[in-house]
This record gives sequence, structure tokens and C-alpha cells, in this order.
Amino acid sequence: MKKRYLLLLILAGIVLILIGLRIYLPYYLTDYVNAQINQLDNHTGKIDDVDVHLWRGAYQVEGLEIWRTDVELEDPLLDAATIDFSIFWRQLLRGHLVAEIDLRQPIIHLIDSPAEQPDQTGADANWVSLTNNLVPFRIDRIEVHDGTVRFHNYHSETPVDLSMTGFNAIASNFTNSLEISETLIASITASGLIEEQSELSLEMRLNPQQSRTDFDFNLEFEPLSLSKLDSLIKTYAPFDAEGGTLALASELVAENGQLDGYIKPVIKNLNVFNWKADVAQDGDNPFQVIWENLVDVFGEIFENQPRDQIATRIPVSGNLNDFETDIFATIINILRNAFIQAINPSVDDSIDFSQQTSEDGGDDGDTDKQIDEQ
Repeated sequence: MKKRYLLLLILAGIVLILIGLRIYLPYYLTDYVNAQINQLDNHTGKIDDVDVHLWRGAYQVEGLEIWRTDVELEDPLLDAATIDFSIFWRQLLRGHLVAEIDLRQPIIHLIDSPAEQPDQTGADANWVSLTNNLVPFRIDRIEVHDGTVRFHNYHSETPVDLSMTGFNAIASNFTNSLEISETLIASITASGLIEEQSELSLEMRLNPQQSRTDFDFNLEFEPLSLSKLDSLIKTYAPFDAEGGTLALASELVAENGQLDGYIKPVIKNLNVFNWKADVAQDGDNPFQVIWENLVDVFGEIFENQPRDQIATRIPVSGNLNDFETDIFATIINILRNAFIQAINPSVDDSIDFSQQTSEDGGDDGDTDKQIDEQ
């Protein structure tokens, strides 16, 4: 009886300890995650809370905000309602212990700042190091649900505020191991709605473990009213547009540090000059009026009359860090669209991504490491 009583006391003690650890764990993880976020280069941030789900091997971060520290900005770089870090059960059932991340309703603010201030893009933060510290296993899959991406320029004469809502994305096979997949190539698919009007779709393949990443990138978005881009055009173009739509397609491939591809902008029903809008309301000076009339005339001459569109195919090539566009070919393609054959705002699938999908796919000899060794 004494031995049984002692065993019950030991079991009760273990249960109480486990309950205590379970109660304490969210507070510990909250402090830990906040500490890791504050180690980001040029950025700081915080989370509100952490929920632990031991039954599915996961924890959930709530109320995440990340800000730049070297300049005062009106909006955080990232504001996410919840981020879920969990074991990727589909791969665990196959004998591989890897993780997946789900971001729900994240809002990303990209800011173009004056020349004397850094822009807010997040490119200079050490995200890989942060992720490695937050997830104990290698990450194979990332999903984004109902996100928002906003682009701002608060310092231009006409403040710019563009948005893409309903952004959903899936990035998979980022463990880069032949033990899990038949290929070393990761894939990214994404979609969103630009200014609540134009559907954007993106597809990308890449080898994430290369020191010099090779990739295949396809992008399309459906016709978008130029009036939605009015502030953007006024800020970054030498004219503004009073009417028309813009669609775009692009295909870019990078291999061995060399970039090849094209960008196809297609503008329909372009109207640049309007007396009431440009003179009566905006007060354009005579030189601006003359210039915008010339642009209108140029557009009328070089548009494809049956489709009422101006379009071209802009070749892009060169070193990945110093690429160029072919101006002569761009002009020829404007003429081809106008007088020979109209250009369609869709990807041609004319550039092949020859990146090997076997053990030779990497450039450093270690991209096919076993997941179980991590």
C-alpha cells in the first residue's frame, strides 16, 4: 500500500509539473519570440501572445508587428494577425520531420522614401536567421492566407497608396532534399487583386539552397484601369493618364548569374490629355499640355487600331545584378503590335528553365542533405 501510495504521489507530482510547464510555456515563448524579433537588422517588433497546441506539435503567434528602427515611418513593414508554426504532418507520416508555416491576414507595407532615407522593403533584414531561431526543424512549406500588400510614397506631390488584397500564396519543397521530393526545385504560386479590380497571378521555381539562386519567374495581371494608378503615374511618369487600362505579362529566367526574359505591357484605350482634367482642375502649364498632347498623338499613331491598344515586348538580359533592356527591340515590337500583329498580355512560355532537378541541381554540393541529419 505504501509503494502504491508513493507511486501515486510521484505520478501526481509529474502531472502537476507538466501542467505547470504547459501554463508557463506560452509566457516563455512570448518572451523568446520577442527577443528574436528584436535581433533583426535595422528592424524591431513585438507579438501580443503565443498559443501552444501540443496535440498537433504547433504554436501560434498572435498580433505580430515589425518596424524599421533607423527611420520613422507611418506604417509597420509587417502586421500579421496570426502566424502558425507547426510540424508538417503529411511529411511526418512519410518519416520526415519538417515544419510548415501559415500566415493569416498579414499586411505588408512597402514604402518609397526620399533619397536621404532608406526605403521600407524588408530586403535588409536577416529573415532566414529569424526563422531558423523560431522553428526547430527545417521548413518545407509556407502558406499565406488573405494577405494585403500596400505600396506607399507619402512624400510625393500626389501621395501614392496602392494595394493588393486577397493575397494568397503557397511556397513548397523548401527543404531542398531528394529524400522528400523528386526534385530539388522549390515552387511558389501566388494570386491577389490589385486595387480590387485586376487579378494578379505569379508562378516561380527556384533552387533555394544555392548561394547564387537560379529561378524561373512568370507574372500576369489582368487589365487595370489607369485611373487606379493615377497617383503612381503622376509621381513616376512624365505625364498622367485620364483613361485606359493596363495589363502586363512577364517571364524572367536566371541561370548561372545571367538574366533573360521580357516584360509585355499592354495599354488599351489610352487617353492622356483632357482639357477639363489637366487644365481646369490640375492647372497644367503650357509645356505640360503640349507634351501630353504629343503623347496622345504618339499613342494614336502607334496603336493597333482594331484592338485600340499600344503594346510592346521589352527584352531583358544581362548580369543578374546589372541587367539591361533592349531599346531597339522594344521600338520594333511597338511597331509590330501596331501594324503587323497585336501583342497578347499573357506569358509566352518561350524561355526554358533548364535547372537540373536531380542531385546536380545545387552549386555547393550540399543541397541534397538528408532531412534527418538536421
